[in-house]
Amino acid sequence: MTKVDLHPIRNNSDLPDFFKQHILKRIEEQNGQYGLAWRLIRRYREGRYCLAEKAGGRLCLNNAKIPGDGPRGRCGWHGGSGRSGPKTKAGKAKISAAQKLRWASYRIAQGNAREGDAELVASYPTHSCPIKALRQFSTVVRSFG
Repeated sequence: MTKVDLHPIRNNSDLPDFFKQHILKRIEEQNGQYGLAWRLIRRYREGRYCLAEKAGGRLCLNNAKIPGDGPRGRCGWHGGSGRSGPKTKAGKAKISAAQKLRWASYRIAQGNAREGDAELVASYPTHSCPIKALRQFSTVVRSFG
């Protein structure tokens, strides 16, 4: 009679090391049973884990809110299915204009200004906060210096 090896790690050598360690821990918690480990592997292959890199270098194993969004979905802690942000056309236009100004200022500061960037930054009204106005002014001055 042929003995069949059902060990999840030996039969899935392509899994990343962090996930192998995670599975071994789960097998130990389940008193050596492999059922949960095989379910975890299936969930990993389906892209149902967040897998965002956390501060300690480990990857997040929370459920992805929208599986398969790009190469992987993300959990609520790492940007998945956010409910915030603009909903109306006016709100989206306001965010778009702010981003265009932000990127124009950045390109000017880096010395990679495109045509119309200086005019966009110069036409934007000054801020009520003097620190923001000073930053904006210094960005424009650096581009001409």
